[in-house]
Amino acid sequence: MRRFLFFILKIGQDRIFSPRIRADYTQEMGCCHWRFWYHIQVKLSLKPTPQFAGKFTMIGTVWFWLSLVILGLIQPGYQPARDTISILVVGKYGWIQQLNFWVLAMTVLIFGLGLSRAFYGRRWSSVSSLFGILSFGIIDLIIFPADPRDATQTALRAFHSIQGLMHISTVALMGLIMIGLAVVVYRQLAKKPDWHQLQKVTFWLMSFGIIFGIFWMYCRYNGIFFLWKGLIQKIIVTDVLIWLWLMGRKLASLPEKNS
Repeated sequence: MRRFLFFILKIGQDRIFSPRIRADYTQEMGCCHWRFWYHIQVKLSLKPTPQFAGKFTMIGTVWFWLSLVILGLIQPGYQPARDTISILVVGKYGWIQQLNFWVLAMTVLIFGLGLSRAFYGRRWSSVSSLFGILSFGIIDLIIFPADPRDATQTALRAFHSIQGLMHISTVALMGLIMIGLAVVVYRQLAKKPDWHQLQKVTFWLMSFGIIFGIFWMYCRYNGIFFLWKGLIQKIIVTDVLIWLWLMGRKLASLPEKNS
């Protein structure tokens, strides 16, 4: 399974950079990129503990949110309230958002592995598998970025390219996976007395995210709240990031016997 994971991630890595960007990136930041990639492979090979997964998740979620806010402010022509997160990828500093998506994908994957070990005592389970699929979905958003014309399209009913169709389809699929994850994780939390507080948090945060996610997709399809679609999406993403951070903090605080 690990070899298959590395194979998929390598395909995505080769796909997201155009020859020009790859050349510039290799020259200026290649060393940092490959060092990061090496450490990720080592940690996956060493079977990340719940404690490591929790700390990684806390750092990764904060990194993604801060990068998202800062990039939204400095990206030329980007309107944070109107434009969605995916539009950041096609802008001047799109390579930064590509890296942010990579960080988020690895955060979600490692969190799923750590949470599975805390719940079941093993890495791979229904929980880690769903988080793994979600991680691949995030990588798919890099491989198939949003169509730039979607930023000014009021009602999302016509797709200008296969790229845009794949992108929005992946977003919809990830929403369905999140619903399944919410149910599975909620049931597991109910079985663990020391996780009951997070069970309540999971119920409210996930309910909020699912309801507003469906509302956002409906508005996006029909062109409702067009000038605020980006803000609504960012509220939903922030809701999920808060949940991941809180769950990561719990994992990081577990005694070593849970490793």
